[in-house]
Amino acid sequence: MLKEYQIWIDKQDDSITCSSEESILDQINKGILSKEAYMLNKFFAVSFEEAMAIYHLRMGFEPYKPSGKSQLCPNNCGSHYYPDGSGECPNCGIIKQTHS
Repeated sequence: MLKEYQIWIDKQDDSITCSSEESILDQINKGILSKEAYMLNKFFAVSFEEAMAIYHLRMGFEPYKPSGKSQLCPNNCGSHYYPDGSGECPNCGIIKQTHS
């Protein structure tokens, strides 16, 4: 379940954005990214947390720290995910949370 993520630099406000390809296209269409913005890099990742780890490595930032603690996927696929973060399992995708 690889998704493309892109890193964009917007010279208009000196911002750096890293997001999924779909989200970047939405930001361009809504004018959130200016016409002066350009793509610096693109890569593929299986989850938001993995994408942020890659982004931090490529930008020379400190290591990314996901929100909350990892847990085993409730689908018993053997992978860990971050329910307090993206809630996205690298193998199964978004995990629906049930609240009791």
